[in-house]
Amino acid sequence: MVKSLRDGFSIEAPPELMQACRQALRRLEDPAARDDICRSALYGDEEMRAAAVDAGYVPSGVDELQKAAFLFATEQWERYEAADPDGTLLTAFCAEERFFPTRWRDAFQRGIRRAASRSGRADPFPPPPRTPTPSRRRDGTGAWPTSPSDPGGHDAGGHDGGGFSGGGFSGGGFSF
Repeated sequence: MVKSLRDGFSIEAPPELMQACRQALRRLEDPAARDDICRSALYGDEEMRAAAVDAGYVPSGVDELQKAAFLFATEQWERYEAADPDGTLLTAFCAEERFFPTRWRDAFQRGIRRAASRSGRADPFPPPPRTPTPSRRRDGTGAWPTSPSDPGGHDAGGHDGGGFSGGGFSGGGFSF
């Protein structure tokens, strides 16, 4: 149903049909249809975001954390600030992956990050954990066979006496 209504204002149709489709999106009774609108809004469909905002839709079966996240992601700032005045609900939602229903995970992340960026607000997701890079080993030797300190006998570039000749490079069993 939502796809047909979206098609009604996406194609070149008479303005009356386009307006009727937009209005119908804002009067849906079916929770699954409302969820389609909410999910599309989270993925950045501006027409669906406007429908969700105008109609006051939130995804069905959400708790207070998910509701706050949806309101943030759809840039409903007054409703968001009323639901989460100190930001603790959104912070908890973003910190705990268990709060992401599987079918909504990517949509919520995209929507929240897009809304934060567009509004100049901080990204509420915690930074990814830092992991050591493979550039150096603990003993100070390099991680790659061509590292200058490689104990394997390589000499910082894989040179084995070859060099430039005839306009190309040759040596080490290869040439170009």
